[in-house]
Amino acid sequence: MDDTLITFANGKFTHEIRKCVMDLVSLNVSMTKVSDVMRTVLSNLTKYDTDNMRLPSAGARQQFLQEAHFLADYQVAQEMLSGQIDFAKDGNCLHGDGTTKYSRHYENFQVTTKSGKALSLGLHEVVNSDSDSLMKTFIETIHDVCDVMQGDKEYNEASLVASFKTTMSDMAPVNPLFHEN
Repeated sequence: MDDTLITFANGKFTHEIRKCVMDLVSLNVSMTKVSDVMRTVLSNLTKYDTDNMRLPSAGARQQFLQEAHFLADYQVAQEMLSGQIDFAKDGNCLHGDGTTKYSRHYENFQVTTKSGKALSLGLHEVVNSDSDSLMKTFIETIHDVCDVMQGDKEYNEASLVASFKTTMSDMAPVNPLFHEN
C-alpha cells in the first residue's frame, strides 16, 4: 500500500475529500474541526502519512458547503417535479415550523413529496412570524430553489408552487394565506 493519499490534484481537492467534508458537516462535526477529524481518522485507521497531507482550508470547506447547498436545492426541485402530477389528485405537502434561539427567529419549510420523501426546502431568519413575513419567506425559499434550475425561472417557480396540494402548519392563520395566494 502506498503511504501517500492523493487529496489534491489538478488544482482542486478530489471528489472524495469534498464528499467527506460534506458528510462530516452533515453529521454535526464543526467546520473548524473537519480537517482535524479527517487527519485523525486517517492516521489512526490507515497507514497513510498525514503529517504533510493537504486538507481543505476553512475557505475551501466553506466552498464545499455551498456546493452541497446547491446540490440539495437541485435535489429538492427534481423530487418535487418528478413524474407526472395530476394536480387534482396528487401533489406535494408544504409544512414547516419556526423556532427562536438567542432572541433570533427562524422559519423552515419542508416538503413531503407525493412519493413520501421528506426534504428540507430551506431555513431562513425572519423578523417575526406573522403571516406576511411567512409568505415572504416562503417566496424567498422558492426563489432560492429555482436559482439552481435550468429554464424559465418564472415557469419553474409556478411549477414548484403548483406542485403543492396541501399545506400543514401549527399556525392556523397561516394556512388560508397560502391557499389565497
